[in-house]
Amino acid sequence: MKTITKGFCLLLILSSGLLFNSQSAPQSFSIPVSKTSIVTYTISDSLLYLSAQKFKWMINLNLDSLNTILDEDILYVHSNSWIQHKQDMINDFKNGKLKLINVSITDAAIRMFGTTAIINGHGKFAGEMNGTPFDLQLGYTEVYIKRATNWYLVTRHANKMP
Repeated sequence: MKTITKGFCLLLILSSGLLFNSQSAPQSFSIPVSKTSIVTYTISDSLLYLSAQKFKWMINLNLDSLNTILDEDILYVHSNSWIQHKQDMINDFKNGKLKLINVSITDAAIRMFGTTAIINGHGKFAGEMNGTPFDLQLGYTEVYIKRATNWYLVTRHANKMP
């Protein structure tokens, strides 16, 4: 019997477009993982997973994957008020201006409003900015919207935690 992890199933669904291809997407879906076991996922689960994947793509410089979820008009606001747009983000990772080394999310919650999803979370973010190391405890808010058949990150704001 093959073992399929929850993350793998969600990645497969997200990459195949199965989850988001319907105009009236279901609020949950089930995947059989064995003859006797079925795992049910919600759209909220998938978007939380996508948010976590985004951080992995940033760390591993999987910029093609990152590019697919960033809205053309994204505003990515850092805890020091630095604002990046889509091409700035991609270029800054490519040229090493910004380097994420580790992201450890301690909690994340999602609220759904039709075709808009808001994620609020906390985590520890470590990396380098222009070669200077940083290690920060951050709170963050991400807003995803559904356009046509896909979900896109349209804004993100972070703040330093005490």
